[in-house]
Amino acid sequence: MIDINIERHKTAIKRNKVSRPVSLLLESNLLTQESSFFDYGCGHGQDLTILAKNGFSKIQGYDPYYRPDSQHIKSDIVNLGFVLNVIEKPNERSETLKTAYSLANKLLCVSVMTKIQQGYEGISLGDGVLSSRGTFQKYYEQEEIKNYLESLLDKDAIAIAPGIFFIFRYEQDKLNYLQSRYKRPVILDYTRIDPISKERTRVKVFKPKLEELIKESPFFEETISFLFNHGRLPTDLESSSYKELIREFKSKTKVKSLLLENIDQDRLEQIRQSRVTDLLVFFALRKFDRKGFPKQSDLPENMVLDIKEFLGTYSNCKREAENLLFSIGNQTVMQKSFRACNLGKQLPDAFYIHPSLINKLPAPIQVKVGIAKKLVGDIDECNLLKINKLKDKVSFLVYEDFDSIAHPALLYTLVMDIPKNNVKFWEFRQRENPPILHRKDTFIDEDYPLFDKFKKLTLKEEKFGLLGHNHIGTRLNWEKFLQEEGFIIKGHQLKKL
Repeated sequence: MIDINIERHKTAIKRNKVSRPVSLLLESNLLTQESSFFDYGCGHGQDLTILAKNGFSKIQGYDPYYRPDSQHIKSDIVNLGFVLNVIEKPNERSETLKTAYSLANKLLCVSVMTKIQQGYEGISLGDGVLSSRGTFQKYYEQEEIKNYLESLLDKDAIAIAPGIFFIFRYEQDKLNYLQSRYKRPVILDYTRIDPISKERTRVKVFKPKLEELIKESPFFEETISFLFNHGRLPTDLESSSYKELIREFKSKTKVKSLLLENIDQDRLEQIRQSRVTDLLVFFALRKFDRKGFPKQSDLPENMVLDIKEFLGTYSNCKREAENLLFSIGNQTVMQKSFRACNLGKQLPDAFYIHPSLINKLPAPIQVKVGIAKKLVGDIDECNLLKINKLKDKVSFLVYEDFDSIAHPALLYTLVMDIPKNNVKFWEFRQRENPPILHRKDTFIDEDYPLFDKFKKLTLKEEKFGLLGHNHIGTRLNWEKFLQEEGFIIKGHQLKKL
C-alpha cells in the first residue's frame, strides 16, 4: 500500500444523542447504570458525556487522537464503534479488534459501515476508499464482517442490525440475551374463528374474577406475564411475585387454581403450544451457531424447566429441533406450511406480513425467517417482510411510519438470499415516485392495536372505487388519482375535496 497520511480523527462525528450501537445496548437492557462500560475509539466522547449526564458513573473511554493518554480499562461492556472501518491497515485492524475484545469482561459491541451505508465512492485504497478529506473508509458486506469477527475471535457474532454485532464472552450470557428476544405480549382478548361457520368473535382471555385480581395486585400481572412467555407457572425461585401470591393466599394450590381456571382454556392451550414452537425454533437456529447446540449446563434455568415441561429431555428437544431445521429443505413440508399459513397478504409466489406476525407463522417458516435474521440482524425500521414461497429468500422492507401514515412510501429493502448467504440492498429514498402501501390491514391481524382504523380506511376506499387499479401503486400516481376522483386523505380519514 502506498504510504499516505490518513487522518482518521476526521471521521469522528459530533452528535447530540447516543450512537446507534450504544442505543441498542441500552434498549436491550445490557448496558445499565450498574454496568462498567469502556468506549474504545470514543472520538469526541459524546456517548460518554450523554451517559454520564444520565447517571452512568462506571464509564471510561480511549481514543488515539482525542484521548491518547487514557488507559485501557477492562469493563463489562466494550464498545468498538465505527473504528475498524477507518483503519486502512488490515493487520492493525485485526489487532485493534483483539485488544478491544481482551478488555471485555462480558460483551463486545462492534459496529462498522456497510455497503448499504456507503456515502461516497472515493479513490480506491487497499480494501477501502480514500476520501478527499484524507480519511479512509472500508465498507463491509454484512456476511463479510460477521465472518471476520467470528474467525478472529472464535465466538458467535450476533447480528443486531446491519453492521452492528454483539459478541458475548460467555455462552450463558449469549443464550440469556437470545432468549430475551422471544418475548410474547400479554393479550387481553383475541379473535376466535368458528371452524364450521367461520364466524369471528372477540374472546376475553381473563374471566372477570381474574381481571379484578390483576387490577388489585401487581403480583398477578408479573406472574401472568411469565405464564404468557413460558406456557407454565413459575417456580418460587423464578418469580418473587408468584412467591408473594402464595404467601398472600397461604396456598400454592389456590393461587394455581385462581390463575389457570380463570384463563380462557383455548388461549391457554395456544400459549403452551406457542412455547413449544418457540423452543424448537430457538434450538433449530442454535444449530447454526459456531459450536452448534449449547451444553445443557449453559442453558438458562427457566429454559431447562420449559424443556422438561413440554419436551421431556434436552436430547429430545435437540432431536426435534434438528428435524424442524432439516424440514425447511423439504419442499413438501414447506409447501404444506405455506398452505396452512393464512396470515398477511398472500400471493402465488410469496406473502407479505408485518413483523408482529412472525411468531404466529408455522414453525418451518419461522426458522426460514430466523436464518435470514441471523445474518441481517433486527432491522428496527422494518415494517414488512416478504417471504418467498418458491425460493429461499426473505426480504425486509422499510416503509415510512407504518402506524401513522395511511399509505407509507417504501424507503429501502434488504433481500436475504439464504443459500448464497448474502444480502442485497435496494434503495428507494431518492426516488421521486416510490412505491406505496394500500390495504395495510391485510398485512396484520385483528390483534394489532390499529387494525380497526386501517380496516375502516380500506373499506371506505373500496366503497368509492379507489382501489384495484394497476396505476395507483406509486405515490405520485396515487395522489393524482385521488385528486381526480375528488378525495383527500387526512390521517386515516378519507375526505371529499
